[in-house]
Amino acid sequence: MPALRLRRVVVAASAVVALLALGFGTLAPAHPSRPIGLGHCPSSTPERLPGDAIARAVDAALAQAPQHYTGLDLTDMRAVQAQFARYGVGPTARAVSIKCGRLVRQRTVLVWLFFPAMRPSASLSQGVVAVSRFDGEYKVWALLH
Repeated sequence: MPALRLRRVVVAASAVVALLALGFGTLAPAHPSRPIGLGHCPSSTPERLPGDAIARAVDAALAQAPQHYTGLDLTDMRAVQAQFARYGVGPTARAVSIKCGRLVRQRTVLVWLFFPAMRPSASLSQGVVAVSRFDGEYKVWALLH
C-alpha cells in the first residue's frame, strides 16, 4: 500500500510540473502589452529564422527584458544560454510545441537570462523567454520563467 500512495504523489507532482511548464501559475506580469507566460501563443505566424537568429534573439531578449521583467534589478544581466526551440528536449521547448504547435516551435529561439543582482534567490535571478521574428524584427512573445 505505501508504494501505491507514493505513486499517487509522484503522479500528482508530475501534473503540477506539466501545468507549470505550460505557463499556468507563472509569475509573469499580466499586462496586455506584455507576454504573460505560455498561456498565449503569438497572434501571427512567426517568420522563418535565418542563420544569425540565435544572436539576434539574444540581443532582442536583453533589450526587451526591462519591459518584461519589471520590478527586478537587472544590473549586469546577461544571457547564459540560447537554442532553437525545435532542438530543445526539456519541458520548456516541449511546452512551446504543445501549446502553440510545431510551426511556432520551429521558428522560436529560447533564451535563458541571468539577473545576478537578484541573487541569492534562484527563481528571481533567472528568466527564460521565447523569441521569434515578426515583420523582420525579433520579439519576445512569451515569458517562460
